[in-house]
Amino acid sequence: NVNVNKRITIRSENGYSTTAVVAVNPNDHVIEVLADNVTIDGFTVYGATAGTSYPYTAGIYLGNGIDNCKIVNNRCGYDDTHNNVFGISLYNSDNNLVANNLTLDNISNGIYLGPFSYNNNITGNTSSGNMHHGMSIATYGSNNTINNNIFSGNHSCGLYLDNSSG
Repeated sequence: NVNVNKRITIRSENGYSTTAVVAVNPNDHVIEVLADNVTIDGFTVYGATAGTSYPYTAGIYLGNGIDNCKIVNNRCGYDDTHNNVFGISLYNSDNNLVANNLTLDNISNGIYLGPFSYNNNITGNTSSGNMHHGMSIATYGSNNTINNNIFSGNHSCGLYLDNSSG
């Protein structure tokens, strides 16, 4: 599992179809971002399947107070045996870009914006086949932009908003 604890861009050379990051420990996030201004670009990410307490394990996770990151051009999960609990998860994180990602067949949500996540731009993503929601914005998320995404074939609903505004 990868912990990113400094400002850096991590970009695959040939995109997610040829570059995978797989969890060694299924009880931890595959890629956990612990610093502001990080870019994760072009990976297939899976294997965070065993986290059963909040915050649930994710393929890509932006932790408490992590801001101004770019999560772009990734594939988080891709079938019933290569998935995560959450595909992409933000918790109390602001001003991030989540764009042009695929979140497929995850155990819970494809994209999850946890409590108190503000001013994030979620655009151009495809989220399908997830066991709960294609995307969920949890309690007190506000002023997030959700634009040109495709939510299809998720088992509960495409987009779920819980006590969110703006």
